[in-house]
Amino acid sequence: MSKASLVRLLIGLAGGVLAIGAWLLIENKTVALFVAGLIYLAGTYAAERCHRMMAPPDKIRADLEDRVRNPPA
Repeated sequence: MSKASLVRLLIGLAGGVLAIGAWLLIENKTVALFVAGLIYLAGTYAAERCHRMMAPPDKIRADLEDRVRNPPA
């Protein structure tokens, strides 16, 4: 696993943990769901942005080709 992929994974996990924490701590569940969704989306965006900044172009291309060949279930 490359450094860029590891950073993407860690930022994604941190965003998920923060989103779950916000959902559990906010009493109004509608607001909590909205805030958790925003945190999750921001974490996902930040993870992909950091990966694209850190990874060399050939790794980005290989990652995209892998995603096309093996789509998530």
